[in-house]
Amino acid sequence: MEQGVEWVPLDFEGPFLSSQIRKRISSFAPDIVYVNGVRSKAQRAALEATYLTGAKLVMHSEDDDVQVYAYRNGSLPAEFLTLLDKHSVSDVEVANFLSKMDWLHTWQTLKNPSHDRWIEPVTRAACYHLASAHTSVWKPFQERLKKQYRKPTLVVPPVCEETFFSKQGYEESNRACFLSDWGISSKSTVFFVAGAVYPYSDDFEIFIKAMNLAKNHTSDSLVLVVSGSGSKDAINSSLRNLSPKIPCVNMGAPKDKDYLKMLQSADIICSPGICDDFNLFRLPSRLVKAMAMGKPVLNSNWGFGASLKDGVNAFLTEGEDPQDWVKTILAATDSKKRNEVGLRGKKFAEEHFKPDIVSSQLLIFLKRIAKT
Repeated sequence: MEQGVEWVPLDFEGPFLSSQIRKRISSFAPDIVYVNGVRSKAQRAALEATYLTGAKLVMHSEDDDVQVYAYRNGSLPAEFLTLLDKHSVSDVEVANFLSKMDWLHTWQTLKNPSHDRWIEPVTRAACYHLASAHTSVWKPFQERLKKQYRKPTLVVPPVCEETFFSKQGYEESNRACFLSDWGISSKSTVFFVAGAVYPYSDDFEIFIKAMNLAKNHTSDSLVLVVSGSGSKDAINSSLRNLSPKIPCVNMGAPKDKDYLKMLQSADIICSPGICDDFNLFRLPSRLVKAMAMGKPVLNSNWGFGASLKDGVNAFLTEGEDPQDWVKTILAATDSKKRNEVGLRGKKFAEEHFKPDIVSSQLLIFLKRIAKT
């Protein structure tokens, strides 16, 4: 139990939910099955739960899965996955979709949901079409889903605990002590890539090149800190190209308390991105937490970044040329400018990322769907 909510793991027995879980779901008799729809295992559980109870399915979409699918299933063209992403599909389109399937992969995943927890095309298509409504992590995804499926949609962004909104940066003495433990001088400008680095995009590699170029234009000490899971190969291959003039700390997967202390101690929280679909439709939670704390963020002016203003409530990069990113990185070395941007970013977070605001909107939305 957590804050009056009971959380139950969804165990499987072979291809189906365990008998105990099926009984619990049937006894609970939900009006809504609300699924984070970006992974096949969750989609598989949601389909069975709606079949058992007759509940209405509502899909929540966070990351665009086309690039992920292309990376993990290189034998099939990525556009195959989206052939049925539309309100009405013909028999011919369904037949075309089925003809392109990797049926061995589908059979193995349906037989054993743990075989591939990422993306299974048939389950994905079934969930999207059976859903009575859709929610999305930010506005571009909402617009896409509304156009494709012509069903009710709502933006449900990541939120963070109220305590984050009352947190501030470390006092200088505490900041200096914490950074020293990681071998970082408190006089440096610390750029923190505070989350996973994915192999689906070249954005981190471009960011490294931009940092190198920026260092050529400033005598300030620049430090790069990286944390999170993601692809170790993608991180390491890019970091090998980082200038020796820029010290780097790779925290790996730090403990929560160390992650939070670095968020408070770093000067700017980074989620560098390029103008591709993966970045268009996502909203990294690292930015939500940082903005709630009043920390300035560096992001692309694409997707979520299009809702922000460069130099006002964020530092935004444009395009995919590292040379064009340099001015954004250099602007972030100005401590006075960072403080101003951080405070206005905090105001944005208070308007969009507070849990009471988001949850009340979601509750109204789900009640309306349940009654229709």
